[in-house]
Amino acid sequence: MKLIGSTHKRLVPVEIILVLTLFLPVLRIQAQDIYTLERSLRTALQESRAIRDARLAVLTAEGQVVEARGNALPQITTSTSYSRNLSPLETFLPAIFLGDTSGGVVPIQIGSDNNWSTSVNVMQPLWNYQVIIGLRVAGRARQLQVESLRGVAQQTVTSTRKAFYGVLLAEESLRLNENSAERVREVLEETRALRTAGMVSEYDVLRLEVELGNLEPFARELRRPWIVPIQEFMEGKALCRMRLLGELEDLFGSPSSIMYRSAAIRQRGATCYKLDNPCTDTELCFELLRDGDYGFVHQVLTMTRRHGATETAVMRRSGVHSMGRTMIARDLGRFFLTDDEHRYAMALQLRYHDQFLARNPAKLLDSEFRRKTLDLYRSCEVRFNPLSILAWAARFGIRDFLSTVKRWKRSRIPG
Repeated sequence: MKLIGSTHKRLVPVEIILVLTLFLPVLRIQAQDIYTLERSLRTALQESRAIRDARLAVLTAEGQVVEARGNALPQITTSTSYSRNLSPLETFLPAIFLGDTSGGVVPIQIGSDNNWSTSVNVMQPLWNYQVIIGLRVAGRARQLQVESLRGVAQQTVTSTRKAFYGVLLAEESLRLNENSAERVREVLEETRALRTAGMVSEYDVLRLEVELGNLEPFARELRRPWIVPIQEFMEGKALCRMRLLGELEDLFGSPSSIMYRSAAIRQRGATCYKLDNPCTDTELCFELLRDGDYGFVHQVLTMTRRHGATETAVMRRSGVHSMGRTMIARDLGRFFLTDDEHRYAMALQLRYHDQFLARNPAKLLDSEFRRKTLDLYRSCEVRFNPLSILAWAARFGIRDFLSTVKRWKRSRIPG
């Protein structure tokens, strides 16, 4: 889904989904839907569950008004009966009653063979205070639900506008960040050449390397708008759960940047770190958060730190970082997630490993690395699929090609 900024009357560049089809000679390119602000608002108002619930509440209140009004209307009841006498009733009267002076009794038939009976009753309450109170209460309840529906609609519109403009701002920030990073790369290459010629100092190269290293993480955050920023204190298990599901940036760093609870460390003794996992420091954080929370402080990045030389960067380039993250999701995910979420978390980390293999297919030529990769997939009960790696490789290749063409076009613009 892409957005169009209607305020500035310009189109936000539409992302292209490239689907690798191994059985077709060409790649199919499908553009995503384009959403304007008006379409986004219309979709939000139509699909919002809160608005649907508010509308149902209004209908319920209107039904209560009709019900209360019905108590003040006339009540009409009708009844009909029919009876069939197989043998009519008879009674005996003295014959003298009929003018017979001979004495004795005379049988008299009472009723008929078929009897019909119909009645209609009409009742109109002239004054009932409870009915009047009920009508007033039902009317006020309906007004309350109507105002509640309007408030929910306004809140939905406001949140949609904020999200819409937030995405536009993020895309514009990403564009500016990429342009800045590209300029820093060009200056860095020129500065390295000047350093080789002895015309600038090592500090100038170092300063540009640090500047570029600070720009790249910011671009990764902008490409992942679903990441939830931490703006308040959260429970440890909630942090771990969000981290395993990919909803949170990695807050668990090296021991030099973490303030652990000493009591929890003493309880673990000599088994504090498990050396079979390359991400053992992060694994330790998950272990500690199984039973409680802990405080942490971010490591201060100075101008002399090179991101490319950090241990995490080295592990990312070697592929063991994604393997370690998958081991954490496999071994500790069950303590924080449901069964379905646990399987999703493992699949998510394995997808990151597939992406690494797509970027570095030569790593599979290493027998030891290939064995560990296959063992990792088997331990997660997931089949190793080379076609997935090929699909990611094709996607990365086409994206890099389009990025190169974009940079080439930008370089040809005068000034």
